[in-house]
Amino acid sequence: AAATSAAQVSSCAYLRRRLVKAGLAPQSGSPVVVPSRAKARELLTETLPHGVVCASRTAFYFLLGRWCCQLGVVASAAQQITSTVFWGSSSASAEPMSVAAQTFVPEQTVLIRAAAANNNNNNNGDGNADDDDGSTRRGVATAVSRLVTVLRRLFVVSLLWGAGVTGVVWAVLRPGFVARLSPNPAVSAEIPRLPLYVISLT
Repeated sequence: AAATSAAQVSSCAYLRRRLVKAGLAPQSGSPVVVPSRAKARELLTETLPHGVVCASRTAFYFLLGRWCCQLGVVASAAQQITSTVFWGSSSASAEPMSVAAQTFVPEQTVLIRAAAANNNNNNNGDGNADDDDGSTRRGVATAVSRLVTVLRRLFVVSLLWGAGVTGVVWAVLRPGFVARLSPNPAVSAEIPRLPLYVISLT
């Protein structure tokens, strides 16, 4: 919990510095802008799916923890270890790839759309359309090629990274390592290893 809180505070501070550097952060002393009712409704509509997912996930893990506690100490300890391994492996595998994809893929998509729009404008305009059409087609092809390259690199990196994370998960779930977390062998037997391996691979 402390590490997560520290990471979130650090992320907020870093994002704030980037916004200030880009001139997008509100200046000190600037008036607080209250969004209109229509803008607030639009914002709530856009963020509603994410909010529902977060609320559902919180409710699910609350019920899961409660049920495991009702099954006894062994099941509760196994659930805690399983949950930690699951979140550690899935976050380590999925979040970096997600951030990279959300950073680079939209950028290439914007370039493709811009090149296509430029192509349409040249076809509808006057002048030497053949030369313009050839250059814009090359621009679209270049943008598409870059997008394919980005996707291919993301796929290769995700495979290598996923294999590395799976190796760590395999090492952590070995009975000798689990015994350091809980000396009760029944706890180690309750941990669902195969689903955790599959999750870390995918």
